[in-house]
Amino acid sequence: AQNLKGINIAQILSIADGIDVVPDTVDVVRELKNRGYIVGIISDSYDVVAQHVKNKIGADFAFAYELEFSNSVATGEVKVPSFFLRTEKSLCSHSICKSNAMITVAQKYAIPLSNIVAIGDSDPDLCMIRFAGIGVAFCSPSELLKSVADYRIEEKKFHRILEIAG
Repeated sequence: AQNLKGINIAQILSIADGIDVVPDTVDVVRELKNRGYIVGIISDSYDVVAQHVKNKIGADFAFAYELEFSNSVATGEVKVPSFFLRTEKSLCSHSICKSNAMITVAQKYAIPLSNIVAIGDSDPDLCMIRFAGIGVAFCSPSELLKSVADYRIEEKKFHRILEIAG
């Protein structure tokens, strides 16, 4: 967050637009939604970027850390939303975890965790991958994440998710 201090929202979104999304993302999201799936992003990045990407790919929700702004300029401060925090319903012992956000999604949309397909690429995704009904390691360098995932995708394409999700 400190690296973004003094940068305005438009500049941050311009930087985000410069980062390529996986080429078939929009098509896979569209097909999953046609099949009745709810598709979203749970990120330990910043909400302004996650919401922008959510809109770009047609996802239903985006949960991320809240980058603070004053007069549309980043202050360099960040807040961790409560849905990332440990509660009595948490499945792991981490005080902050993406699996807690996944539990929030499950409750919000009345989806059993056993029906959730979680995709991640790094160690912060570990608990989410472990506790989802289907966990997918996506182009991950983490051997630990790959070891707990039900499936591995090594190619930077999401089309295989359509087979995995059924």
